[in-house]
Amino acid sequence: MIVIHGETILDLGSGSGIDVLLAARKVGVNVQAIGVDMTKSMIELAEKNTQKAGVSNAKFIEATINSVPLPDSSVDCIISNCVVNLVPATDKPAVFKEIARLLKPGGRVAISDILARKPLPDHITKNTALYVGCVAGASEIARYEEYLEQAGFEGVLVVDTKSDLNLYKQSSYLSQSSCCGSWGSSSFRIYAIKA
Repeated sequence: MIVIHGETILDLGSGSGIDVLLAARKVGVNVQAIGVDMTKSMIELAEKNTQKAGVSNAKFIEATINSVPLPDSSVDCIISNCVVNLVPATDKPAVFKEIARLLKPGGRVAISDILARKPLPDHITKNTALYVGCVAGASEIARYEEYLEQAGFEGVLVVDTKSDLNLYKQSSYLSQSSCCGSWGSSSFRIYAIKA
């Protein structure tokens, strides 16, 4: 996680809040680490975890990641871990525009996500189990870069972690040759700077 002391951090799809709590400790008590999640139960769990951890500068907001109730240019760094890929393809441009709106000029985005090297066939994109498992909603690498550039980001860097999704090859949902490895789905880290 790229966290710098004194910076406001926002985690999109913060779940139980673990990354937010880690960031809150690194940024210092005078700034906030903020988590956004669309489910009330996750917000409640994150708030309980914050109390247990004794962290005073963590905050959680119940919202979708394409409409975050924070002011324009209020965040230094946005992080996210395998959440953007769960957003329907038609809504993904709005997510990247929202990220750009929230970041200060020169602000950074650091996302871990599942991307595809080539188009995924319908029998994968329409599979609910693979959608929930962060595979079926994977954007192609070039398209992901396009979303960022269209939203006003520069210095886009997409790093292949070289970890394919072999766990799905043994899945009862798909035949052994029909999933991720053959279609090039893999875990990536994506970095960019708001112009």
